[in-house]
Formats: sequence, structure tokens, C-alpha cells
Amino acid sequence: MRTKLIIATGILLASPLAAQEDVALRAGMAISSIVGNGGDPIIAPAVGVDVGFPLSAGLSLRPGVSYAATGTKTRYYAGGQEWTGRRSIDYLQASSLVARSVVGSDRVSLGVRAGPWFAVKVACDASGTFGPGLCEGSDPGAEAVDYGLAGGLGLNYGIADGLLIGFDALYSYGLKDVIDYPPPEIGLTVEGKEYTRLLSLQVGVVLKMK
Repeated sequence: MRTKLIIATGILLASPLAAQEDVALRAGMAISSIVGNGGDPIIAPAVGVDVGFPLSAGLSLRPGVSYAATGTKTRYYAGGQEWTGRRSIDYLQASSLVARSVVGSDRVSLGVRAGPWFAVKVACDASGTFGPGLCEGSDPGAEAVDYGLAGGLGLNYGIADGLLIGFDALYSYGLKDVIDYPPPEIGLTVEGKEYTRLLSLQVGVVLKMK
């Protein structure tokens, strides 16, 4: 599965330049969490690249690839001691968003984006109360893939002919239970399902191809 995603990434980046409207390189920070069983969000770097293909007036298709970490951290006190834990799952995410320009001019434009995404786990880390088993294939363990929907806003500001600076906020909503728990034993409580949530705030360089 991971190989297929890497191949798809290569095809995306090798698409004929004549068909592309623009190419955007983005980097920033993500506020991410795995919701369902408590814990506080973590903050991690987020980077990505996406390209625009015009569909009709004001509409474009923006396939892209990004890298970001999701996770949680916990802290509580018991028995006179402080107990902490942190877990993070890093994903390579491929998305296919439809973008629409809401308002704009030759210099400044504001638009919206929304669509599906699919992600493959590329790294995992767990410490403290979570234990390393989360990333070692035992139960409970992190699933290999994730998928969901994303939507957000983007503001582009032209600084030169064919060159813009982009400011973006994108929220990714995971639809897959990403933690695999073993079947419950008699008398034990079944763990709730856990889903990824990620708000990325990025600054990017947008290169117009036409």
C-alpha cells in the first residue's frame, strides 16, 4: 500500500506542466489529536505540495501530498506521582481537493477547498503511559492507513509576476478508527474508537504556470 502511494505521488509531480494552473509548496504547524479516549492535542510540523488543474470558471482540482503527525499527550497524578504519556503517528497523506475562488483580483484572492484524503503511516512513536507496544504491532496498535475529509480556506497575495504567497488553514477529519484494540475479555470495558483530527496552518509559495 505504501509503495502504491509513493508511485501515485511521483505521477502527480510528473504531470504535464502545460495542464497545470499552478504549483504550491507549503509549510507550517499542525494542531493534531487522536480523539475518543481523552488526551490533549500535540503540535507538530506540517509540509506539503499540491498542484492546480483548472476545471471551470473559478473551480480547480488540487491533488496534493503532505506529511504531518497526529497524536495526543496526557498528564495526570496518582499515588503522589505525576504520570505522563505521548503518542504520535506520522502520515504521508494524498488528497484530492476541489478549490473555488470566492473573491479576488489579480493581486489578492480568497478561496475555499474541500475533498477526500487517504494516508499511510510512515512513523510511530509512543512513550510513558502509552508504552512502546502501540508502535510495535501488538494490540492496541496503530493502524497502517487512515482516510477522511478535509476543508479549509486559503488567501493568496501576489508579490511578483507569476509568484504568490499563500496563507492557508485546512482541517482534516479522520473517518477511520486508527487504533486497533484486542477483543475484550469478559468483564472488561471495550475501548472507544479513536479518530484523527488535524488543523494545519501553513504559509506557502504559489508558482503560476500560465
